[in-house]
Formats: sequence, C-alpha cells, structure tokens
Amino acid sequence: NNKLVAVASYWIGVRLHSGKFIQIDNMITSRKHRNKQIATKLLNFVKEIGKKENCEKYVLDVFVDNHAGNKLYAKEKFDIAAFHLMQKIS
Repeated sequence: NNKLVAVASYWIGVRLHSGKFIQIDNMITSRKHRNKQIATKLLNFVKEIGKKENCEKYVLDVFVDNHAGNKLYAKEKFDIAAFHLMQKIS
C-alpha cells in the first residue's frame, strides 16, 4: 500500500584510528511495524553498501535508554567499542 514503515540514513567517512567506515546515522521503524525484521533488513542493506564501498568498519550510535535498539544491535553482534559523550547546551 506504498506506506513508509522504516527509514535508515548513513554516511561514509575515514577516521585516523579506524580507517574507512560506514555509519548509520538514523534508523527508525514505525511502532506498528516493529518486530518484523525490518530493522535487521535495513542493517544488512547498509552493511552491503559498506562492503561495496570497501569500508573496514560498520558503526552506529545508540542512546543508553533505547532498550529495543540496544537489544537489536547486540543480537546483530555489534560490539560496544567507544562512548559517545554528550552535554546539553543551555
């Protein structure tokens, strides 16, 4: 029925400490369509792009309180390799 149910954005970059990488910047699945393997398919799709672009790493940031996301990324064998620090600007 041509409705958007999930979206992912990514970018490719190079860091001195990790080489060429592909990073998922945003990924969201509508609540109604969660637990249907859609996010897993998006992860795999972006990973394939990374392979074609000769990326060495596949990275993403996830908030600590995003329990569903953390569960998914652990299931997909992502390792916690760094901390992304944040401070509010008031």
